[in-house]
Amino acid sequence: MVAAGIGSRPILNSVGIDIPMNPKIADTIVTEAQALMFWQMLGTAAADFYGHQTEHGSFVFGGGSGHETYAKHPEQMYSTSITASYICRAIGGYFPALNDTKIVRTWAGCHDICSDGVPVIDRIDELEGLVVGCGFSGHGFGIAPSAALVLSELAMGKKASIDISGLRYNRFVAKA
Repeated sequence: MVAAGIGSRPILNSVGIDIPMNPKIADTIVTEAQALMFWQMLGTAAADFYGHQTEHGSFVFGGGSGHETYAKHPEQMYSTSITASYICRAIGGYFPALNDTKIVRTWAGCHDICSDGVPVIDRIDELEGLVVGCGFSGHGFGIAPSAALVLSELAMGKKASIDISGLRYNRFVAKA
């Protein structure tokens, strides 16, 4: 089984399988504690940030600026002043009460994103016994229970218990 996030592509390339995916840097910021404002997980239609308020009162927000690929060293996964500032401005546009809130820490990570934005969960016909789960585009935590169940079924040689036809690897294979 290959389920190594963005590391899946070079691993699969080593056996002649190519899943068109690339890394996307996403930043996360954590604020100082604030009075309770809301408990729901938020995301905006503009996709400029997402996040929630913790029980402690801190906000945890993530997002990107769209400029990450133009960083001096885009292969390095670190926060930049560009992205953190962008996320803060976006949040302030929706929640002006948070404009003077202090940021406690930031970090960046990498999402593995397939060219069509849809993950691959499949048994690869070209190599007997090879099962792949990658390209989750940052949604891995949300779909992890179902993805893990299906990947375990495929690894045991069983049929997937749900329809995964839209997640098949062969959608990237040239048709003869």
